[in-house]
Amino acid sequence: MSPAVTRRQALATSAATALGLGAGTAAVQAAPALSAKDRRLVAIAAEIQATDDRLSVLSATHEQAEDLPEWDALIERFTPLEEEMVETPADTLAGVLAKARAAQVQPVANCVNGIADSLTADLVRLFGGGADA
Repeated sequence: MSPAVTRRQALATSAATALGLGAGTAAVQAAPALSAKDRRLVAIAAEIQATDDRLSVLSATHEQAEDLPEWDALIERFTPLEEEMVETPADTLAGVLAKARAAQVQPVANCVNGIADSLTADLVRLFGGGADA
């Protein structure tokens, strides 16, 4: 006779299976492939974050980091990345999350940019909302 299964064990097993965490099932296999647009948005968000990380390193290691030539070059990278992100509509939640992450980066958040508006438009388009919701 097999041991009794508690309610907690049954719920945990059910949740793990639903999340693709069961034996022999990798979560990666269950994840849908990203569209070209979403892949680009994820890449742009990563590039924005890497640029911000480099600015943080410069700030931490130089008293007058803003006077360094590299500082200006890094700051100038944000605008074309932001513009491309604004012009690229998200196809799925992965693209929406990439835009949300990019909008949280401090230099991006401090300037007037269209990422927040683009993100809002994607959310309404993909998940409903607006005046009729």
